[in-house]
Amino acid sequence: MVVVRLRRGAVSGSPPASLQAALGGFGGTLVPMYPGISDAELASWFTVTGVPLAQADELAARLRALDSVDAAYVQPTPSPAG
Repeated sequence: MVVVRLRRGAVSGSPPASLQAALGGFGGTLVPMYPGISDAELASWFTVTGVPLAQADELAARLRALDSVDAAYVQPTPSPAG
């Protein structure tokens, strides 16, 4: 799963065109991590759905290059302790 943190100005309204283009190139959709939350800090966090795991690193790198994105990374797959 790709996790994205948008800059404050990019959160309100629809995502910027450059972000939509990057997501669309991979077939991804931006989904709020905390839907309906009023806290501006938490409202800036999203996950990307619809992207094959094999392309997740490439998408995260492209998203990090955008001005509207503060952070983008591939969340590691959890594994059992020990």
